[in-house]
Amino acid sequence: RGVSYFYSAYVMYTGDEYEDSHKFRMELQYNQNGETKYQLITAKDIQKDKWTRITGTYILPENAADVAFYLQTDNVEEGDEVTVNDLLSFYTDSVIICETSVTHKETAVKVLIILCAATAAVLLLRALFLLIAKRQRKKKEVLKSIAKDAMTQCYNRNAYEKRIEELTADPEKCKGLWFALCDVNFLKYINDNLGHEKGDEAITRCGRLLMAVVGENGDVYRTGGDEFVCITTKSMQEQIREALAKEAEEDKGYPFAVASGFAAYNPEKDGDTPDINAITERSDKEMYANKQEIKAKNTEYSRK
Repeated sequence: RGVSYFYSAYVMYTGDEYEDSHKFRMELQYNQNGETKYQLITAKDIQKDKWTRITGTYILPENAADVAFYLQTDNVEEGDEVTVNDLLSFYTDSVIICETSVTHKETAVKVLIILCAATAAVLLLRALFLLIAKRQRKKKEVLKSIAKDAMTQCYNRNAYEKRIEELTADPEKCKGLWFALCDVNFLKYINDNLGHEKGDEAITRCGRLLMAVVGENGDVYRTGGDEFVCITTKSMQEQIREALAKEAEEDKGYPFAVASGFAAYNPEKDGDTPDINAITERSDKEMYANKQEIKAKNTEYSRK
């Protein structure tokens, strides 16, 4: 008590979800005359992914009791409700606490034990958070795999129907979406004359092409054997038609052509409250008309 002490520790934090810099504080807590008091030893900005040394000195009052040390960040203001997302996990290493003149070693050892225990608790808490995050990621991966079509890796019909249910329940969302219906032509001809393996190849080829074109602008669903639906956040009509036409020119040993139809919310046709079924019906009619045009130009394959 009443003696100057020296504190030193290395600190490092990491994680993509954290900012590049955080301020860390080293605080002393003790009980004095029945009242809990705090003393700031030092504060320092720490850069992410970099071990940084924090040092400081302090003097314990003569009648201080129940002494504890806290290494913490400024993530949460005093009085705020703390959630898991507010917590920042970090590592400590090479912690040293001793009298400035290197005396009273027994006291220094006791303080060091307290801080080591706190460090172990932090590491245990971080391990728990990582385990929870891993399980959450695994759950998302499983749910995503259930919603995918195994052959094309597009979303499957169940996922499409769920999306339509959501848009039916909240029609306003339709106003910011575009719909494209696509159908692989000549599939019966390919299956009957070249085998179902080639037919599956044509279906997979179409699905992966649509996913490549749509990218992060929306989702592609395989809603039937040779039918696909693209739901995008911007108009992709020109890009999809251009990609399908270019792909049709590639000779893969079988005729490849995909009919397409497009539609989006139209205030004159849909009014203030859009009907998802009416919108998709317009794209379906346009796709069917395009399908007939393709058949008329390729009568030798027009059984499908």
